[in-house]
Amino acid sequence: MINQYVGIDIASYTIEALKEHFKEHNMEFYCFSMCDNTVPTELKMKFTKAYSFDSLEHVECPQRFFENLALMLVPNGEAIIGFPNESLPEMHGITSFRTLGDMLAPLENTSLKVVRVYELHRSFLFKNFKRWLWDPIIKVGKFIIASRNYCPQCFDDTLAFRLIIKPRKPARLLNIYASFLIKIASTRPIFHYIPLMERDEIEIYDRYILLHLRLQKTAVSILY
Repeated sequence: MINQYVGIDIASYTIEALKEHFKEHNMEFYCFSMCDNTVPTELKMKFTKAYSFDSLEHVECPQRFFENLALMLVPNGEAIIGFPNESLPEMHGITSFRTLGDMLAPLENTSLKVVRVYELHRSFLFKNFKRWLWDPIIKVGKFIIASRNYCPQCFDDTLAFRLIIKPRKPARLLNIYASFLIKIASTRPIFHYIPLMERDEIEIYDRYILLHLRLQKTAVSILY
């Protein structure tokens, strides 16, 4: 049983949209950067579980991101971090790591312990749905809306968000279409989880990475 859900994002428009859409009493949303020097005082709780997907590539300071994440967890609390680690020619964000060692280095001064590192492979069905039925729409949108070298920091600035907040009918149709593709693709497992060998020199460019982290019991973390 989950007592409280908390969402955090640097993008104010996203947080306001979530607050408007979700009115449940056990849901709260906060707008701040995970790279801030201090955790806002209004965040008065710590968490047993934390999840972050498709965000780390937009983070300007991964070390501060992980330090703040450690401050938000209870001892033995767990975090799952998933993100596309893209090489420089392919990057749509601002952060990537050449090797496994580069990615794990920002964790060294935190109390977060690496439980396992995975590479996620898309299933055949999901990969082909994305390639033939979704990517062409995104390419058209990029051509119309975004410059080729655009590198967003906030989700508000990403192409996906700007497409969603366009006139209501096109946005609704796009969401229905995306939901339909995901529903069909998820009739089979969407991802295969491949454990990465824990060798620092392994190059991890252009892989979708999943990090399973745990805050060590001996950690001493103070929010304020």
